[in-house]
Amino acid sequence: MNATPVLTEFQRRVAADAAIAADLLAMAETANQGCGQSYERFVAKFSEAVDTRYDQEPEEIRERALAMATTYGYASPAEIEALFQESLDDEQP
Repeated sequence: MNATPVLTEFQRRVAADAAIAADLLAMAETANQGCGQSYERFVAKFSEAVDTRYDQEPEEIRERALAMATTYGYASPAEIEALFQESLDDEQP
């Protein structure tokens, strides 16, 4: 039984996840700048950065990055639109 390839694959995944996590943290910190108290603006900036960064990555990496990005507030374009609409609706008397 050769456990080395499994361990190598595990190590590759751990390293890839760590790189994605560091990348997402940096994007979240950048997106937070200039947002004031607007959660909606942060979500839009962060999500756009994530989409741009991971758009050309292999599907497996993109899916993992998007799953991890949800912990920071990532939203799809449709979800962002709904978030802004909800915010506008809340402001209406």
